[in-house]
Amino acid sequence: MFQPVASLIMPLYNTGPLLHDTVASVLAQTFRDFELILVDDSSTDDTVKRAQAISDPRVRLIRRAQNGGVAAATNDGYAAARGRYIVPADHDDVLMPGRLACEIAFLEAHPELDGVGAGHVILSRSNVWDKLRAMRKACFSRHIPYTVVSAASLWGGILFNSTLCFRRSVLDRVPQWWDSHLSVGSDDEFFGRIIAAGCRFHILPDVVLRYRRYSGNLSRRSRERSAAAHVQVALEGLARVLPDATEEERTLHCRLALRDRTLQPADLVGLQALFERMHEAVTDVPWLDEKGLLVMMARHWSRACALAACHDFRAGLHAYYSFPLLRPYVGSLLFILSQWQKRQTSAMFGH
Repeated sequence: MFQPVASLIMPLYNTGPLLHDTVASVLAQTFRDFELILVDDSSTDDTVKRAQAISDPRVRLIRRAQNGGVAAATNDGYAAARGRYIVPADHDDVLMPGRLACEIAFLEAHPELDGVGAGHVILSRSNVWDKLRAMRKACFSRHIPYTVVSAASLWGGILFNSTLCFRRSVLDRVPQWWDSHLSVGSDDEFFGRIIAAGCRFHILPDVVLRYRRYSGNLSRRSRERSAAAHVQVALEGLARVLPDATEEERTLHCRLALRDRTLQPADLVGLQALFERMHEAVTDVPWLDEKGLLVMMARHWSRACALAACHDFRAGLHAYYSFPLLRPYVGSLLFILSQWQKRQTSAMFGH
């Protein structure tokens, strides 16, 4: 039986012609020792015919008898995987040629890590332009250590499923993989649980994916459900640190996770108290690192102050430097000004 190093898992449902470019980018990988598992979720178009036309022996097609959603299809792919590494892939994205080589080499060199993520750019019509943007983004990006990634899971997480590569042993750390009851957000919910189980994920600055953004994206088709799923994941994250969180604290936590534009300077008082409580509890959470938590709290504090500054500029700016616990971790004056300007522009254009 063919035992590949990596198993790419690609759920399919009515993919149309997009499948061709995605599979072509997989088969063009510089790292060759992999299998591609296509899991058709009972498509009603010609997806199966397109998949069956792929002649590469590394490609396997699994056909589900009934449509169960992306979570069920992903779980079937996980169960069928033979490789030491699991690599999620969406049917409508394009992989950079060195993606597998980059991520697998990093994990081979860092046995203390369970998985790795990376960067992406929005897919355009120009391969050359996308490569130039990827090079520029990689130059200005940085490594994000597992300590920060783990802390980020408290607010919904920063792992981007389509850029990940993780050891198959991760699947043994939790009794359930993707929750098929969730129509969206099952990936973030899964990552939150495996991180709480002690799995360590690092994020590379390398760009490994050209992400296709269009109206057919699941998250864009279901904005309200995506927001609700994000809230659920954030609340689960908070409960892992503060199981006795009050309703006010839970509400503030969710508003921050959603970057709620209605956050006012008065809300910063309650948010500071919540952050202090979370910091006090960190010693009782074995998978959380204190510095990683402080880094993430400082990042969210800057966003909250920027949002508050949109309502009262001086109050938001003053609060930014008035939190002793986070003062060593917050950015410069230029940073908070750029955060404020970003949110002012976003509000202006209704984004």
